Amino acid sequence: MVSVAGGCPENSLGAGNASSSPSVGSGSATSSPSDVSNPVISIVGNNPATITVGTGYVDLGATVTDTNADGSVNNNLGLHYSVNGVSMNDISINTTATSTNTVVYSAVDGAGNWGYATRTVEVIGE
Repeated sequence: MVSVAGGCPENSLGAGNASSSPSVGSGSATSSPSDVSNPVISIVGNNPATITVGTGYVDLGATVTDTNADGSVNNNLGLHYSVNGVSMNDISINTTATSTNTVVYSAVDGAGNWGYATRTVEVIGE
């Protein structure tokens, strides 16, 4: 268990850690800000999307943008897809019967931050 006393972590196994000063290295390394920003995914096209039973569905996809810790923008993250909870390489919807489908787009940046967006695709009768 870790508790904080006086702004410094103190573990429950030993007392006095809170009053000790952290050691500072004499090297020239500087700390860089950490990347805590999640990728932002923007869905292209209608959401919800509606199609008629028996017609083909072509997903218009999504775009992803991520801001790095230094403020630079990364638009080269790949998107991952799942439809109704099943991971897919390409989005495929069964249009043989009426249904409501959930497409989840996700992306992860180099710091491990995840972004998500969801599209609903309704297959309706004629």
